Amino acid sequence: MKNSNAPISGGQINGAKIIRQMYPATCSQCGKACEVPFIPSPDKPTYCKECFEKRKLATKAQIAAKQYAGFDRLTASNNPKQGNGAGDIKQQLSTINSKLDRLIQMLGTKESAPVKTDETAASVKKIAKKVLAKKKAVSKKK
Repeated sequence: MKNSNAPISGGQINGAKIIRQMYPATCSQCGKACEVPFIPSPDKPTYCKECFEKRKLATKAQIAAKQYAGFDRLTASNNPKQGNGAGDIKQQLSTINSKLDRLIQMLGTKESAPVKTDETAASVKKIAKKVLAKKKAVSKKK
Protein backbone atom coordinates (compact mmCIF):
# COMPACT_ATOMS: atom_id res chain seq x y z
CA MET A 1 0.00 0.00 0.00
CA LYS A 2 1.27 3.47 -0.86
CA ASN A 3 1.86 6.16 1.70
CA SER A 4 -1.56 7.73 2.22
CA ASN A 5 0.03 11.08 3.08
CA ALA A 6 1.73 11.33 -0.31
CA PRO A 7 -0.40 13.13 -2.89
CA ILE A 8 -0.64 11.55 -6.31
CA SER A 9 -1.46 12.95 -9.70
CA GLY A 10 -5.11 12.68 -10.58
CA GLY A 11 -4.96 13.97 -14.14
CA GLN A 12 -4.86 17.34 -15.82
CA ILE A 13 -7.27 20.18 -16.48
CA ASN A 14 -6.14 22.78 -19.04
CA GLY A 15 -2.55 21.63 -18.63
CA ALA A 16 -2.50 22.03 -14.82
CA LYS A 17 -1.96 18.89 -12.79
CA ILE A 18 -4.54 18.01 -10.16
CA ILE A 19 -3.25 16.53 -6.94
CA ARG A 20 -5.62 14.24 -5.06
CA GLN A 21 -5.25 13.11 -1.50
CA MET A 22 -5.54 9.33 -1.23
CA TYR A 23 -6.97 7.61 1.85
CA PRO A 24 -6.42 4.06 3.09
CA ALA A 25 -9.37 1.70 2.90
CA THR A 26 -10.29 -1.97 2.81
CA CYS A 27 -12.21 -3.31 -0.17
CA SER A 28 -15.73 -4.36 0.84
CA GLN A 29 -15.76 -7.11 -1.78
CA CYS A 30 -12.34 -8.80 -1.71
CA GLY A 31 -10.99 -7.48 1.63
CA LYS A 32 -7.75 -6.23 0.08
CA ALA A 33 -6.12 -3.05 1.41
CA CYS A 34 -6.40 -0.20 -1.05
CA GLU A 35 -6.39 3.58 -1.40
CA VAL A 36 -9.31 5.71 -2.51
CA PRO A 37 -9.54 9.43 -3.43
CA PHE A 38 -12.20 10.12 -0.78
CA ILE A 39 -12.60 9.64 2.95
CA PRO A 40 -14.14 6.17 3.37
CA SER A 41 -17.46 6.08 5.17
CA PRO A 42 -18.17 3.13 7.47
CA ASP A 43 -21.82 2.95 6.36
CA LYS A 44 -21.01 2.72 2.61
CA PRO A 45 -19.04 0.02 0.79
CA THR A 46 -15.59 0.88 -0.54
CA TYR A 47 -14.01 -1.03 -3.43
CA CYS A 48 -10.46 -1.44 -4.69
CA LYS A 49 -9.75 -0.47 -8.29
CA GLU A 50 -10.17 -4.03 -9.60
CA CYS A 51 -13.47 -4.70 -7.81
CA PHE A 52 -14.78 -1.25 -8.75
CA GLU A 53 -14.07 -1.95 -12.44
CA LYS A 54 -15.75 -5.38 -12.19
CA ARG A 55 -18.84 -3.82 -10.61
CA LYS A 56 -18.92 -1.06 -13.23
CA LEU A 57 -18.72 -3.62 -16.07
CA ALA A 58 -21.37 -5.79 -14.41
CA THR A 59 -23.68 -2.78 -14.07
CA LYS A 60 -23.18 -1.88 -17.73
CA ALA A 61 -23.88 -5.49 -18.70
CA GLN A 62 -27.08 -5.53 -16.62
CA ILE A 63 -28.29 -2.31 -18.24
CA ALA A 64 -27.49 -3.64 -21.70
CA ALA A 65 -29.24 -6.94 -20.91
CA LYS A 66 -32.38 -5.10 -19.78
CA GLN A 67 -32.37 -2.96 -22.92
CA TYR A 68 -31.79 -6.00 -25.13
CA ALA A 69 -34.52 -7.96 -23.33
CA GLY A 70 -36.97 -5.14 -24.00
CA PHE A 71 -35.95 -5.05 -27.66
CA ASP A 72 -36.17 -8.83 -27.84
CA ARG A 73 -39.75 -8.79 -26.56
CA LEU A 74 -40.70 -6.30 -29.25
CA THR A 75 -39.13 -8.31 -32.07
CA ALA A 76 -39.78 -11.87 -30.92
CA SER A 77 -41.18 -14.03 -33.71
CA ASN A 78 -43.23 -16.07 -31.25
CA ASN A 79 -45.10 -12.93 -30.19
CA PRO A 80 -48.72 -13.42 -31.37
CA LYS A 81 -49.06 -9.67 -31.91
CA GLN A 82 -45.99 -9.67 -34.15
CA GLY A 83 -47.39 -11.93 -36.85
CA ASN A 84 -45.64 -14.39 -39.11
CA GLY A 85 -43.40 -12.22 -41.26
CA ALA A 86 -43.79 -11.27 -44.92
CA GLY A 87 -47.23 -12.84 -45.41
CA ASP A 88 -48.62 -10.91 -42.49
CA ILE A 89 -47.10 -7.66 -43.76
CA LYS A 90 -48.68 -8.16 -47.17
CA GLN A 91 -52.04 -8.69 -45.53
CA GLN A 92 -51.64 -5.60 -43.34
CA LEU A 93 -50.61 -3.43 -46.30
CA SER A 94 -53.52 -4.73 -48.34
CA THR A 95 -55.91 -3.88 -45.49
CA ILE A 96 -54.42 -0.41 -45.14
CA ASN A 97 -54.67 0.21 -48.89
CA SER A 98 -58.32 -0.82 -48.98
CA LYS A 99 -59.10 1.43 -46.00
CA LEU A 100 -57.32 4.35 -47.65
CA ASP A 101 -59.27 3.75 -50.87
CA ARG A 102 -62.53 3.84 -48.91
CA LEU A 103 -61.50 7.06 -47.18
CA ILE A 104 -60.65 8.66 -50.51
CA GLN A 105 -64.04 7.62 -51.91
CA MET A 106 -65.80 8.96 -48.82
CA LEU A 107 -64.06 12.29 -49.18
CA GLY A 108 -64.99 12.42 -52.84
CA THR A 109 -61.49 13.24 -54.00
CA LYS A 110 -61.15 12.50 -57.69
CA GLU A 111 -57.62 13.88 -58.07
CA SER A 112 -55.76 10.80 -56.86
CA ALA A 113 -55.13 8.07 -59.37
CA PRO A 114 -55.49 4.45 -58.26
CA VAL A 115 -52.23 2.63 -57.57
CA LYS A 116 -51.42 -0.17 -59.98
CA THR A 117 -51.50 -3.65 -58.48
CA ASP A 118 -48.03 -4.49 -59.84
CA GLU A 119 -46.54 -1.40 -58.16
CA THR A 120 -48.22 -2.27 -54.88
CA ALA A 121 -46.96 -5.86 -55.01
CA ALA A 122 -43.43 -4.67 -55.79
CA SER A 123 -43.45 -2.21 -52.88
CA VAL A 124 -44.81 -4.89 -50.56
CA LYS A 125 -42.00 -7.24 -51.61
CA LYS A 126 -39.38 -4.55 -50.95
CA ILE A 127 -40.78 -3.84 -47.51
CA ALA A 128 -41.02 -7.55 -46.69
CA LYS A 129 -37.37 -8.07 -47.71
CA LYS A 130 -36.26 -5.19 -45.47
CA VAL A 131 -38.22 -6.54 -42.49
CA LEU A 132 -36.84 -10.05 -42.96
CA ALA A 133 -33.29 -8.68 -43.27
CA LYS A 134 -33.72 -6.78 -40.01
CA LYS A 135 -35.06 -9.90 -38.26
CA LYS A 136 -32.08 -11.91 -39.50
CA ALA A 137 -29.67 -9.23 -38.28
CA VAL A 138 -31.32 -9.24 -34.85
CA SER A 139 -31.22 -13.05 -34.61
CA LYS A 140 -27.50 -13.07 -35.56
CA LYS A 141 -26.76 -10.64 -32.71
CA LYS A 142 -28.29 -13.07 -30.21
